[in-house]
Amino acid sequence: MVQKDKEKASLFAEYFCSVFTHEKEEKFKELKLSCHIDNMPSIEITEENVLRKLNAIKTDKSPGPYQLHSRVLFEVRNEIVAPFTRVLKFSVETATLSYDWKSDDIQ
Repeated sequence: MVQKDKEKASLFAEYFCSVFTHEKEEKFKELKLSCHIDNMPSIEITEENVLRKLNAIKTDKSPGPYQLHSRVLFEVRNEIVAPFTRVLKFSVETATLSYDWKSDDIQ
């Protein structure tokens, strides 16, 4: 029985080394790096499209990690559609995400 953290970590490392194989590098082909952003279709975000998605929210689901029930979003959908559309458009136009969106647990 192992008690110390270092000993536990060593045992885990030994186990993982025993179950994973080491592949020889020459078996893998070098992949060409390419960027296909230019080929991406444009994304049109309209209030009608956003409202359609908000109308489709399932209100019988449990709240997420922030304990905001989907029923609340559904009920205020007509009030939040304009600002939410502006936020989404800005995100697409600038090709950026809010720090909060990057760091959140999205399920």
